[in-house]
This record gives sequence, C-alpha cells and structure tokens, in this order.
Amino acid sequence: MLSDCGSEIERSTRGLADSREALKQAEAALKSTEAARAAELSQLEVRVSDLERDLGKSASALFKLKK
Repeated sequence: MLSDCGSEIERSTRGLADSREALKQAEAALKSTEAARAAELSQLEVRVSDLERDLGKSASALFKLKK
C-alpha cells in the first residue's frame, strides 16, 4: 500500500514538473508574441501618423489651389 502511494506521488511529481515546464514554454511563447505585436503596433502607429501628416499636407495644398 505504501509503495503504491510512493509510486503515485512520483508520477504526480513528474506530471507536475512536466506541467510547469509546459507552462514556462507557453509563457515564453506568449511574451515573444506580445513583443512582436507591440513592435508591429508601434510600426503601424508611425505609419498612421505619417499618413495623417501627408493627408494634412494634401488638404493644405488643395485649399491653396482653390484660393
């Protein structure tokens, strides 16, 4: 009976260690994905800012032509 409990504890301990390792890998993948998305978002924000600036210049040029 005690040996059965010991074996079950060993299996549970291995399972817990495996789960912890899988969690670490998942967290690392999530952090990597978050970093990539943050960089992508930053690039998009810069691009939108550039487009807004260009749009403002175009609108200004059109107003000058109308006058």
